[in-house]
Amino acid sequence: MSAGRRPRGLAPLVEAIGVRVLRRDEVVLAAARASAQADGTA
Repeated sequence: MSAGRRPRGLAPLVEAIGVRVLRRDEVVLAAARASAQADGTA
């Protein structure tokens, strides 16, 4: 068990989004893609 690093699921995602904040287009595109996938697959 690593007490130093403990990904809580959303933590890494939030960090990744924070790093990609400069490229909002990519984030929006990914969100739209995920939304479309969830709408079509689910």
